[in-house]
Amino acid sequence: MRNSCDSEGEGSRFDGQLIIQLENDPIVREAAVQLLKKHPQISVLLQLDSQGNTCIVYGNVKNLREQAKIRWQLVGHGRDSQLDGDHFSLAWRDPKPLAQQLKQLATNLEIVFSPKHINLVGCSLADDKQQISYVQQFADALDPTIRPYSVSAYSSKLMVSDEGRKQLTETGNKTTLFFNNEKNDWRIEKVVGKVANALVKIAMEKPLLADPSGLGSISYKLAEQFQSAMLQFYHYHQLSLQKWLPLFTSFSKNKALTGTYVIQFINKETHLVKKFIINNKNIIDLISKYNEYLAMVTKAYHYNGKTLVLQDSITDADGVHGLNAAFLIKELIPWFANNNRFGVVDNTLSETLSTAINIHTYLNLTQIVHGTVEDTLRLVNLYKMAANQGKQATKALLGGVFHYHHATDFILNFSSTRVSHKTNLGTLIKHGCAQQ
Repeated sequence: MRNSCDSEGEGSRFDGQLIIQLENDPIVREAAVQLLKKHPQISVLLQLDSQGNTCIVYGNVKNLREQAKIRWQLVGHGRDSQLDGDHFSLAWRDPKPLAQQLKQLATNLEIVFSPKHINLVGCSLADDKQQISYVQQFADALDPTIRPYSVSAYSSKLMVSDEGRKQLTETGNKTTLFFNNEKNDWRIEKVVGKVANALVKIAMEKPLLADPSGLGSISYKLAEQFQSAMLQFYHYHQLSLQKWLPLFTSFSKNKALTGTYVIQFINKETHLVKKFIINNKNIIDLISKYNEYLAMVTKAYHYNGKTLVLQDSITDADGVHGLNAAFLIKELIPWFANNNRFGVVDNTLSETLSTAINIHTYLNLTQIVHGTVEDTLRLVNLYKMAANQGKQATKALLGGVFHYHHATDFILNFSSTRVSHKTNLGTLIKHGCAQQ
């Protein structure tokens, strides 16, 4: 592939535009449509799923293959890690894997020239609070064969207007990285981003390209506070970390004392069950939020005896929320199991909590339990059954959500529909892809 940045400046006019839609919830879908509508004659819109599968929605790639001045626009939600606020992703992708996908995409599409400019259309991907921003990591990870003259991203919340303009909804910067061939390095420039005024924002009511789940996130800090509080709880009640396991399925409000909760613990050797009152806010908050995530997953997916599959009458919003919640659960479970992470308060407790969360997740995702279980005998039997299934059972269930035949079909709505350029763009992106 020839590199187009050797002789072209950033101010040149683009001859073509490749819009790469990285996920297909309603917010990202609409943003991609608005970008396409601005320059439909020179644009190609395609969908790229997490496995690298592509689906061309609009336009003819052949028209881009010999163009030297092409802009790539990558559209997705910018998300900060639910466990570490310094870690960001674009459409659930880290910088390096995304860069690798783009290299393969260019090869598959037989695009001759590297893009002149790449724009990351997502929230907070050039966040000044990060030690090394997402956009900088992404630029560094780009293969020379697709390295552009410049890469840009935004430091705060971003929206795409009806006219296809990218605008911030709060004060922030647009960061652009320019590649210096002589120094083989990127030069960074920051300018104040264009902020939509209040009247425009209210009139358009545009959704933001940030995490769309609407969930109160389980932060790294809260998870650490939860683990510390649990350690104190074990010590106060003189419970063995190796023997006693919290049964989060029994977590319920204490009817006798407002503001407190009840939770039961099981002895893994004798199967004796003890009931305790919980009043620690960190413990209550984490379990409550985790249960919210589980409820969103089970609202969108049902267990068919083997794996999780989408509900038949699922709405776009519930489907997106369910998928996002599943990602958060998938991130949280191994976090507790990682004894080598910074800030581990006790390795044995980490393993105990990881096991407890796995069991709780398995029982909820398989919908063996609905709501709180207080019956002691049933709790013991549920524990035995879930413990016998092991951690791999929960992992396999979550894997089913992200598997191509389940998650990708939902995310990208793949179909074999042929599309003409006169097709309504919003309908087009929602219901199908064109084959090239």
